[in-house]
Amino acid sequence: PGANALNPTINTGTLKNGPVWTASGKIGGALSFDGIDDYVLSSPLINPTTNPQTSAVTGDVTIAAWFKANSFTNGRVFDLARANKLLGINVVVNSNRNLQLDGDGGPNGGITSPTVLDTGWHHVAVTRTGTTYKLYLDGVLQGSSAGGTATSYTLLFVGLRSTVGKPFNGSV
Repeated sequence: PGANALNPTINTGTLKNGPVWTASGKIGGALSFDGIDDYVLSSPLINPTTNPQTSAVTGDVTIAAWFKANSFTNGRVFDLARANKLLGINVVVNSNRNLQLDGDGGPNGGITSPTVLDTGWHHVAVTRTGTTYKLYLDGVLQGSSAGGTATSYTLLFVGLRSTVGKPFNGSV
């Protein structure tokens, strides 16, 4: 899934409320989020694979990130949001120390990893192929679910839920 990558020179983000760049990331550095109000908000996403370029990500999608949680308080690692900042595909580090894929426009019922997280670095990937969503943690499939009716995503939030709240405490 996700045969085309979005161009990072077209799709940029704005740091909100002070996430801090740190050299101690998994690969070349990371942004550190305080778990209070830090986040990154993308500019409206541009899909360079369409002609003309459209301001939405559509079709099959893969989104991935390295993350390291400092605490487990239902913080959002990222939220690929629909128009008007509506929830889309969001990844949560929940209070039970599991990774969870959730959100309207995402899988019906969500997916929760059986794997218990620690405070080390982990890789998360989410794929959507048609209406099937899959959650991977450290390269291992954690579960899949059908559902979700969102046809496009327009914004990416890192470290916070698109409808505000659920801040992430850790690094991405």
